[in-house]
Amino acid sequence: LETSHVVTIMDCMMECYLFATSVNSHPRMQRELSHMTDSVLPDLINTHEQESMLCYLKCLFQLHSDSVKDKENRNNIAEQRLTPTCNMVVKSYMESLRKLCYLMQTTRTTEQHM
Repeated sequence: LETSHVVTIMDCMMECYLFATSVNSHPRMQRELSHMTDSVLPDLINTHEQESMLCYLKCLFQLHSDSVKDKENRNNIAEQRLTPTCNMVVKSYMESLRKLCYLMQTTRTTEQHM
């Protein structure tokens, strides 16, 4: 594939990831999806979030390691995107952990008051 094709695929994967992340980060949206459809859809969106980022990162690392005619351009593209992407993924992960800790703490507090 030409570099522009790989970049287009990566852009699509990033859009998929951002969409799935936005759905997964809004409990109300997840509840509404569960009520409107079978309960499989929220699970699919969860999986979609992970798989689209995995595909994006694979393309990114492949671009960086390619030794084809467009090597310099591919390496530059990969290097420009790698740090911001990793930063975004780590922030998202930390935010998920924070929400999970809060949920666990709230659940524990509720159980203690019962």
